[in-house]
Amino acid sequence: MDNSRAVLFEKVQNARDLGGIIIGDSQIKRGKLLRCASLSNATGEDILKLQKEYNPAYVVDFRMNHETEQSPDPKIPDTLNYSIPVLELENVPGHKADFFSHKKETSDSRLQKLIELTKSGLPDERLYLLFLHSERGKKAYTTFFNLLIQLPEDKGMVWHCKDGKDRTGIAAMLLLSALGASNDVIMEDYLLTNKQNEKPLSELRHKLDGVDIPESQKEIILFISGSVYERYLLSAINWLKENYGGALGYLSKECMVDEAAVRKLKEKFLV
Repeated sequence: MDNSRAVLFEKVQNARDLGGIIIGDSQIKRGKLLRCASLSNATGEDILKLQKEYNPAYVVDFRMNHETEQSPDPKIPDTLNYSIPVLELENVPGHKADFFSHKKETSDSRLQKLIELTKSGLPDERLYLLFLHSERGKKAYTTFFNLLIQLPEDKGMVWHCKDGKDRTGIAAMLLLSALGASNDVIMEDYLLTNKQNEKPLSELRHKLDGVDIPESQKEIILFISGSVYERYLLSAINWLKENYGGALGYLSKECMVDEAAVRKLKEKFLV
């Protein structure tokens, strides 16, 4: 799997440029659209790199309010920060705060906590449907597209959540759909998370090999810890098709992204 779009920072993880993705006879412009994990640990060098390579007008943070309070985004000169939670704890079945925890723990204590946490069940692929059908999720993605449409020509945009894979991934899926990407192209971008998180995920799989719990429980632990699964995104794509005829129907009905807005997005981001 090609990971040439990866953008390496000192402390910002799972970062990649949507630029270079081929869509029909066009491709997405580089240096305009960056998806990543949390910026809260960004170093001074990371911020300078963001400014130089993306010149962001906006940073969109999809995390919950308690996440942003614990680990706020840095202020970047000449950049507006938007905190637009896709969901809050009360939207998560079981109100499991540890599911989105930022607490510093040893790897062993973290693993034990996750094992206990997953015994009662945690969101699976249905989590993505919650992002899409909840009023909070619709509002967040509507704001996301409004910012994309009004983005100045000489500026870029950055969006993230905690791990840069789920709330961020659904935003990327919707944007790529609007730009005309096929489901195969969208899936390839989504699965790059596993490539970028390969080392820590490999270490965790090795630890889990010695733990006597069901494979389904191990899968959830890996998901919480940075892995993604093809069927998770497929469930969202299929749900959009069944309920709206596809992502474009959803964007039109729920996010006010009509045909004119789609044309504007293509003019702005494709070359």
